[in-house]
Amino acid sequence: DEFVANVVTRHHLNRFHTVQERLPEARFEYLPVPIGNSPLYHQFGGGVSHVRERRVGESTRRTLKRGDLYYGLSLPMSVSKACSITPLVSGRMISYAGLNNPDHKSTYTRYLGQLGADVRFHAYGDYAHKNKYWNIYDFRHLIQPVIQYRYMPHGHQGHAFVPAIDREVDGGENACSLSEIDLLNRRDIDDMNDMHLMRFGLENFLYAFGWDGSEREWLSAHIYQDVQMKRNWVNGQQQHHLGGTCTKVEWRPADFLSFDQSLYFDLGNKRLKWANTGVTFKESDLWEFRIGHIYLRNTGSIQHQCSLGGTYYLNSRNQLLTNTVLTFKQLGFVSQSFMWKTIISHIWWFSTEFKWDKLYKWQLLFGLNLSSW
Repeated sequence: DEFVANVVTRHHLNRFHTVQERLPEARFEYLPVPIGNSPLYHQFGGGVSHVRERRVGESTRRTLKRGDLYYGLSLPMSVSKACSITPLVSGRMISYAGLNNPDHKSTYTRYLGQLGADVRFHAYGDYAHKNKYWNIYDFRHLIQPVIQYRYMPHGHQGHAFVPAIDREVDGGENACSLSEIDLLNRRDIDDMNDMHLMRFGLENFLYAFGWDGSEREWLSAHIYQDVQMKRNWVNGQQQHHLGGTCTKVEWRPADFLSFDQSLYFDLGNKRLKWANTGVTFKESDLWEFRIGHIYLRNTGSIQHQCSLGGTYYLNSRNQLLTNTVLTFKQLGFVSQSFMWKTIISHIWWFSTEFKWDKLYKWQLLFGLNLSSW
């Protein structure tokens, strides 16, 4: 059996900024498994949540109680040794209660469906390279071109009744990530639009084989590009046919050292919107530390920030994590967080996080996660 379950609660302790409260939220997801002896795979999941938000400058508090169910089918097919195709179909029912609307409609249910397909190609080559200092005997280069297609009509239904609490947010520390396209994983669950797009990707992996017979991922470099066949309005602007371009590179020359860089380029407006570059040092299973530079371009402003993050392994069950973001302009704090993570068993872990930032001020978050595979 393979499943993931989690419970999250987040309470808004200040009233001069916007936070999506979860009082609480619980989710369950059963990962894809075959249906009997057939080639079909199915996946299902669901969740319940009580969400609340009061935006800055508004006196009205948005609140809703939400429950959703998801079911999906996929059919992986190997066309040849170098190509695989996976058609998929999925549906999601989202039911709302406790709505406060002008027409006094307190409940609403959305029925969403999605069609799609993933096409993945595979090719590899071996290259001889001898370097005893870095423990390299041979290289293998794996290249995987990827094409994804997704179509979801009527994604905008219910906008007139459902407050957009969980919505797409432009900017922030996660701005480099391309938007999620699978129906199950969408986080803008209250503010979804119609979807008709293709995503093109090129994934590269370089594996190093050591003199001692070991194997490790030495370098990875990926690039993804969205093409919008239906242009929606997001944050008051119509999407460009060419969506964001995302690149991710990570180089691990040794077990104790790695370099990474992520970029998000707005091809429609021809400008770099987000970049995160960093170096990570690691000492076995004792500690790891990352220092990075963040470039963030919002409307009319450019920010340069420094991020410092680390993990200290107290023992096999307890970890202490911290992350600090500073701005170069005034050498001021942007955010700071401290987390204690306890692994209860091989499928349960619990976390307590204290977070402070210049927008949210401070938050206290608790998380409980269950997973099995």
